[in-house]
Amino acid sequence: MFRHIVFASVLIAGLGHAAPPAAGGSSAASSDSVERQLRDTRAQVQTQRTQAAQLKSRVSELERRSAAQQAQQAQRDREIAELQRKLDALSKQSAPVPSPRSGGGP
Repeated sequence: MFRHIVFASVLIAGLGHAAPPAAGGSSAASSDSVERQLRDTRAQVQTQRTQAAQLKSRVSELERRSAAQQAQQAQRDREIAELQRKLDALSKQSAPVPSPRSGGGP
């Protein structure tokens, strides 16, 4: 895009410093050519601006989705950690309690 903007700037700046037209109708042809190039360049710049805006919009949407997915992943991680704590607590409750030895001592 920068290349087209520079070209348009040089083209526009060059119009003021153009060589005087040759005798005959070449001036009109040259002017038409320059105007056509200028229109084409403006159209290219507009197309690129539109594409850039679309890409920015797409990036914003992807960033929003990524943030939502990260939040969901964090929530799942918290839920897993809580379930692991509950499982550990249940495992400790259901573990057999060691009983004292029956029988007399020495």
